[in-house]
Amino acid sequence: MTSPYLAKEPNSTPRFLITGDPTKTMQPEFDTTLLMCHELLKRGYDVDYCDLFQTNLDQEPEAYLKNLKVQKVLFADNDDPCFIGLAPAESKNVLDEYDIVIHRKDPPVDAFFEKKCKIFATLPKSILQINNPEKIATLHEHEIPLRYPDFCAKTYVCQSYEEFVEAVRACPTEAVCKPHNECSGLGIEFYKNDVDENILKAYWRKRQPRVIVQPFIKEIENSGDLRVLMMNGAILGSVLRVPKKGSRLANLHQGAHGEAYEITDFHRNCAKVVSEDLAKEGIYLIGLDFIGENLTEVNITSPTALPLINRLMNIQGHLTLVDEIENLYKENFERDHNIQREIPGN
Repeated sequence: MTSPYLAKEPNSTPRFLITGDPTKTMQPEFDTTLLMCHELLKRGYDVDYCDLFQTNLDQEPEAYLKNLKVQKVLFADNDDPCFIGLAPAESKNVLDEYDIVIHRKDPPVDAFFEKKCKIFATLPKSILQINNPEKIATLHEHEIPLRYPDFCAKTYVCQSYEEFVEAVRACPTEAVCKPHNECSGLGIEFYKNDVDENILKAYWRKRQPRVIVQPFIKEIENSGDLRVLMMNGAILGSVLRVPKKGSRLANLHQGAHGEAYEITDFHRNCAKVVSEDLAKEGIYLIGLDFIGENLTEVNITSPTALPLINRLMNIQGHLTLVDEIENLYKENFERDHNIQREIPGN
């Protein structure tokens, strides 16, 4: 998408805007956003937070971005019962006020999500956006693994009821069915490949027009689901998410617990390939999910779990996260500065 705005003059001390869901929905024990805010404030940056539901989306992009409701972040602490402090809301012009915009809204990737992304995609490239809003609205977390056949689990993207039934029947023993636009284990069901068709019909009616189907991978019961968190090619850390007793859902939001895990060369190589590839499209902060040695999802909207990873691995992954944001901004700054210097000679 081509921006209608002129490139802005780069700022040597970047100002940050984080967009996301209402802060009351945050889960501090897992929330990467809070940890990132804490480190940015510690390094002396100004950080504002935008609850995306506070500004009317039914405006022209220019009007929306000129009058965005934001709140200055006063403190952020995952271990504090209050976990975040915000100043009163005020309206700011994104183009004038910010150099880096970090998008942290959770799915569903619905009409609201897509409209927000389209608006922010009109900003000039001189404003660094993590992750590229145009791409997080069009790439899909369940489908991205299909771009990497050497690493991914068998995945069916079903766009009709007939395709859905065929995919379930094609699984060796059991199928994992996932809503196309959800996250955190919401709407996942497990069906034997010979399940009664009326059950499949009911699931399709509820989750259409698109459903993801993958064969059940037994490692989810034996060891769990591995999350590897990456930023701009750097591994921030990893955590094995183990389902609670009686469950097959390895999502932390569904009651799973985390365990430390040393990733294999397969995981490391896959993470490197995927991260470097997606970075070319402005997708820098990602969470890769593996069951055994099968890539099952690539989270690009608001990958989380860094506080848990830090505790389990006894590391400070948020330092690397902010280091990489600074590196990206420096590259963006230098590119934009060089472009602007060349314009007079054209």
